[in-house]
Amino acid sequence: MRRRGRVEPPHEPPSIDLLEVDSVRRGFTLPDLEQKLASLSEGSLLQIAHRDYERLFGTNDAALTRVRNFARSHLCVAVFADHAVLFRKGFEASVNQMKSGSQT
Repeated sequence: MRRRGRVEPPHEPPSIDLLEVDSVRRGFTLPDLEQKLASLSEGSLLQIAHRDYERLFGTNDAALTRVRNFARSHLCVAVFADHAVLFRKGFEASVNQMKSGSQT
């Protein structure tokens, strides 16, 4: 059965840029990641393989802090999934950066 009433237009999901999540990109460097993050629009996502994250940022205790600071410097938030790391460019990151900048 079909319902009568107002039909909502479908919401456009944020764009997701997948960087070959299933394989390690040996030629993929931090400057490449910086370029990709700089080109993201508000609300867009960039996904990298967890193995690339480990290769770029390390596997020790400081790696988490490094990736979060790196993401914040590009007005992004880093979110960890099972086999990938997502960078989301958005309002929260810019607000957090402004707050941390005003406290120094």
